[in-house]
Amino acid sequence: MKLLDRFMHRWHIKIFSFLLALILFWFYRISNLDERFFSVPLELVMNNSFIPAGDYPSHVTVTIRGASEEIFAVQEEDIRATANFSSHQAEGSFREPIEVIRKGSALDSNGGWEIRIDPGDVVIRQEEKLTKTLPVDPSLTGFPGIGYEMSQYFVSPSSVTVVGPRSEVEPLESLSTEVIDISGKYEDFTAMSRLVYPSSLVYFPGGDVVEFRGVITESLLVKTIANLDLSLLSLNSSLTVRGILPRGRVTIQGNQAQIEALAREEILLYADCGRITGPGTYTIPVLPRVPGDTALLNWLPKEITLEIGGE
Repeated sequence: MKLLDRFMHRWHIKIFSFLLALILFWFYRISNLDERFFSVPLELVMNNSFIPAGDYPSHVTVTIRGASEEIFAVQEEDIRATANFSSHQAEGSFREPIEVIRKGSALDSNGGWEIRIDPGDVVIRQEEKLTKTLPVDPSLTGFPGIGYEMSQYFVSPSSVTVVGPRSEVEPLESLSTEVIDISGKYEDFTAMSRLVYPSSLVYFPGGDVVEFRGVITESLLVKTIANLDLSLLSLNSSLTVRGILPRGRVTIQGNQAQIEALAREEILLYADCGRITGPGTYTIPVLPRVPGDTALLNWLPKEITLEIGGE
């Protein structure tokens, strides 16, 4: 009884002292806790038939509070943040809480952690997931070197699969590459180019890089030279031509250097009069002669009618 009397003597002071000790101990523990912040990618769990059709937070902030030796031993990749929308099977906007999943080093805590996540939930708008295979159109700029042209090109792969929300993928008819510069090219070349994303909400499951191959050839120019004299070859000196000879023209093809270097004097339109033996009317063919490094496409006239008289 004496022991009980001694314990109960001034009991309220003893309880107050005990509570004060607990508070001091709690403040001591709080003062020895530390905080650590992680920016964690937000992973969405979706129904396979649907896909996000609008912007949503790509990362969330996870705060862990606890003893320094514990929280600073945690690897960032061992904390995941997920939101599960798999139960929603229609287009529309939906809200779900964000959950933190721990693994690896994040599982070694003795339970004294405090975990907070910001934001605590996320709203997404989802649409039907659409898959389309579309042709690739290269985006070209510049011109090959002077006298050259790109005669053809090849893109590999020539078509690419794109996946995304229905409203983004449905209107697409083709895909573009980043700009490919062909300035000053004198020979065939190959370049790697990335595809341009039509929207941040679509992706290319097979990758976003294509190979472009350009075929560079010398450009061929076509030129028509008119008002040319016709030459009469092998005409007997005792015979004369009555009237005025028509003027001729030729159309030739060659590369730029050949065309620019060509002189009118190198082109000949002629009629062979060696078979004309006396006065009369004769129709004879007109033949062209052009430099051997150019191609003859056409000439006029093809024949002429001559009135031949004697001396």
